[in-house]
Amino acid sequence: AVGNLVGKQFAKDSKFQPKLQLAYHWTKDLMLYSTWAKGFRSGFFNTGRSTRAEQTDNVEIGFKQTAHAGRVQINGAVFYTDYSDQQLTSAIAQAPFRVTTNIPKSTIKGAEFDITAKVGQRLKINAALGYIDTEINDIHLNTPATPDWTANVGILHSQAIDNGINWINRLDYIYQGEMYLHLEAPPLASEYRQRFWVDAKEYLNIRSSIELKNWRFSAFVNNVLQTQQATDFTDFGGKFVRSYNKPRAWGIAAEYRF
Repeated sequence: AVGNLVGKQFAKDSKFQPKLQLAYHWTKDLMLYSTWAKGFRSGFFNTGRSTRAEQTDNVEIGFKQTAHAGRVQINGAVFYTDYSDQQLTSAIAQAPFRVTTNIPKSTIKGAEFDITAKVGQRLKINAALGYIDTEINDIHLNTPATPDWTANVGILHSQAIDNGINWINRLDYIYQGEMYLHLEAPPLASEYRQRFWVDAKEYLNIRSSIELKNWRFSAFVNNVLQTQQATDFTDFGGKFVRSYNKPRAWGIAAEYRF
C-alpha cells in the first residue's frame, strides 16, 4: 500500500437555502409562476479525498392551465441553473479505484412541457417533452449522463366490468436522447474529455390490473423492447467495464389498500 493511514476525517458544511415563489392567476384556468431558489449538497470524503460541497442558483418561469372543464391540464416551464462545484465521481484502474473531483462552474438551461387529457369516460392520455442544454464553463463541454431531449407518452384505459370490478390497462413509452457517461477530468487526464457516448434509446412498459374493492391484482412487462443501455462506464487501463440497465422483466403483483 502507498500513503498514510487516516483514522478520522472531519469536515462541516452548512448553507442557507432560501426559496421565493410568486404566482399570479391570470384567469381562473391559467396560473403564471416564477421561482428562485438556492440549492446545496454537502461535501464528503472518498478514500481520503475531500470533495467540496456543491451549490446551485435556480430560476424557473412557467404556467399551469386547465381547459375543457378541467379535462385537459397543460403545464410548461423554462429554467436556468448556475452550478458551482458539481460533484463528480470516476472509477480508475489504480487503488483506491474511485476518485472524486468538482466541476468548478457549469450552467443548465432548458424547457419542459406536459399535457394530460381525459378522452371520454375511460381513456386518459399524458405526454411530456423536455429539452436541456448544459455547459461546463471555460471548457465548453456538456455535463455527463445528461440527455438533451427526453419525452414520454402514457395511455391509461379503464373499464368497469361488473359488481365494482374495474379493469385498468396502462402503456408507457419513454424516449431518452443521446448522452455520454464519463467525463475524464484532471488529475486523471491532461484535460477534460468526454468518453463513452450512448445513442438515443426507447423504452416501453405495459401493465394490466384488476381492481376489486380494496384489492388490486396486476401483471406487468417492463422494457418490452429489450432496450440495452450502459448506465456506468469505467476504463481500467484500456479494458472497459460497464453496468447495464435491467433487461425485459415480467411479473405479477397483489396490493391491498387499507
